[in-house]
Amino acid sequence: MRSGSGRLPGAEVAEVRLAGSGGLSRGVEGVAVDGRDDQPERAPPEEGKRLPAAGWYADPAGGGGQRWWDGERWTGRVVFAPPAVKPRRTWSLSNVFQVELGLAGVGIFLSFFSAFASDACGASDRCGRLVGLAWVWLVGGQAVVAAICSAAFWRSNRVAIKLAAAVVLPIGLAVVWVIGNRMLDQATSMAGQ
Repeated sequence: MRSGSGRLPGAEVAEVRLAGSGGLSRGVEGVAVDGRDDQPERAPPEEGKRLPAAGWYADPAGGGGQRWWDGERWTGRVVFAPPAVKPRRTWSLSNVFQVELGLAGVGIFLSFFSAFASDACGASDRCGRLVGLAWVWLVGGQAVVAAICSAAFWRSNRVAIKLAAAVVLPIGLAVVWVIGNRMLDQATSMAGQ
C-alpha cells in the first residue's frame, strides 16, 4: 500500500505527541501511531540492486502495521489501518433477474389451474376450445418469453442487453397474462349464453 505523497490513501496527516518521548511524530489522523523506536536496521543493498522507492510498506518488524521507507532507511513512522467496514449487501441485476425468473416459474405453475375453467363451459364445444387455447397461450407464452429473456440475459456480456432482458421479462409476462385472462373471460361469457 504505497502512496507517492508519503500518506496512506484517503488519510489526513496530523502531528501526534508521543507520551514519554518529548518529541512530535507524524502520524495519520484516525490511525494508531506506534512511537516505539524499534526500527529495523537498514540492510545494505546487494551489488547491482537499487533500494525501493520511498513509500508505505509492511512493517518488517512485524505487528501488522505499515512503516514508512524514506528511500534509504526505515523511519519511526508506523501506522495501523482502521478496521475494514463490511460492505452492505446490494442487489445486482443478476439477483433481480433471478427473482423475475422465479416469479415466471410461479406464473407458469399457476397457469395450469386455468384448465379447470373448462368445467364452466358445460356442453359448449367452442368455449372448451377457447379455454384450451387460453391454457396453451398462458403456459407456452410465459415459457417462450422467459426462455428468450433468459438466453439474452445470460449469454450477453453487455449491460444494456441484460437490462433490456430484465425489463422485457416482467412486461412480456404481464402481456401474456392480460391476453390469457381476456380469452378466459370470453370463454366464460360464451358459457353463460
